[in-house]
Amino acid sequence: MSTFMLPKNICDELDRAVMKFWWRGSTHHGGFWHPKDWDAVCQPKALGGLGFRKFHDINRALIAKLGWSLQTEKDKLWIRALKDKYFRHSQFVQYRPSKSSSWAWKGILKCKDIICRRFYFKVGAQSSVNIWEDPWISWMNNFRPCPRNVEAGKVNLVVADLWDNENGFWKVELLRSLLDDLSVKQILKIHWLGSQAYDRVIWTGSRTGMFSIKTAYLLDQEYRFSSPTARCWQNIWKSKIHESLKVLLWRIAIETFPLRTVSVIARDSEGEPLVVQIFRGLCDSVEAAEAFAMLKGVELALRKGWSWVILEGDSLNVITSLKGAVDAVSWEAESYVSAARKLSHHFDFIVFDWIPRNVNIFAHYVSRLGLLESFCSSNSSGASISSVGSGSSTEWRLVFLYP
Repeated sequence: MSTFMLPKNICDELDRAVMKFWWRGSTHHGGFWHPKDWDAVCQPKALGGLGFRKFHDINRALIAKLGWSLQTEKDKLWIRALKDKYFRHSQFVQYRPSKSSSWAWKGILKCKDIICRRFYFKVGAQSSVNIWEDPWISWMNNFRPCPRNVEAGKVNLVVADLWDNENGFWKVELLRSLLDDLSVKQILKIHWLGSQAYDRVIWTGSRTGMFSIKTAYLLDQEYRFSSPTARCWQNIWKSKIHESLKVLLWRIAIETFPLRTVSVIARDSEGEPLVVQIFRGLCDSVEAAEAFAMLKGVELALRKGWSWVILEGDSLNVITSLKGAVDAVSWEAESYVSAARKLSHHFDFIVFDWIPRNVNIFAHYVSRLGLLESFCSSNSSGASISSVGSGSSTEWRLVFLYP
């Protein structure tokens, strides 16, 4: 993959094999259920994906590395051979493909656009960079200046012709006669010509100016990575828990579990996860699943001996029913609600709270003491947060419930 451009259909077959293995656990023939689009899974982790890379996309970035070497290096044997055959009197980025080009060479040329978008020449005092054809002004959109008029654009000059090497500054009058005002203004920002003699190729996609496959990949796919980074994903991947639990939380967050899957997640007062439980194929409706999750949360808290508990869910009907209005839920969920209410009498303090579905459960640690106060103040029991402090023996446990 780092030498030739693979045919698109082969890359697609490889993607399907990875996708099948990820969702199904094997690559054997047969159908499989994939609850999330593969494009979304191949997003960076900070954008809600898993950081997988499609074979065609990473193939392009790897081949772009060859193009960068052809543009910036000259001593390697394979570079000298290709240069003598295809672009002996020009640069790689200026080469136009021909019908006689080999299949491998055409593959490299297909990835040339990645390089052209983010490279420019950091010019030196003896620069041989053509002022019109080569990219050399980092502050311009295409790294090139605009001529003042049509006639000025026909003047063939290199950057060294615009620099007064003896006095160490730009030939301002010549610049103004050839270039428009914006181009002149941007060129005058360049002050380092005297510090280096020759031109240096810079990759603007990285801080160091050096080309990397990672930055080339991200640049090439930036049209797909347009979503803003959400703090919730960082909270998931930076959590100090087992990697398999992180993936589980990711699947819950993007709602890739079947409707009949119920999950119960418990955190302590510091926001750290304590228990994650999954129950499958037990409920026939979303509301029944919500009620079942609440019941399992109450049972979990009892087994663990947690006497002070806050339970949250995003079904308003279920929460309302747990607070007393039993008829607020359907007959499918009623038995779960009744069982949860009966068990709730075994706690010293228990609160059932509703939160909207769009509130991300992992981005906000509602178990912070500051938020506990708001839960307590809204509860009819009149419990006070003042009883909970750093030296208090009272122990809080919060169970977040989401089917």
